[in-house]
Amino acid sequence: MTDLGLMSYFLGIEVIQGDDGIFIQRKFVDEFLKKFKMKDSNPVKTPIETGIKLTKEGGGQTVDATYFK
Repeated sequence: MTDLGLMSYFLGIEVIQGDDGIFIQRKFVDEFLKKFKMKDSNPVKTPIETGIKLTKEGGGQTVDATYFK
């Protein structure tokens, strides 16, 4: 085995190792946001309006679930 030093990428995810911990960096998140066209969205603590009753039935559009897996 060869010691290559600290890990910087693992399975396509950028990793930063320091004295205060190991952190997964933005590259993975940026690619995910770009894929789903959410790069310019505003972050919020609650991603849905509070107080809304959610149901299975409704008038929403059918989507291909495999796209999100």
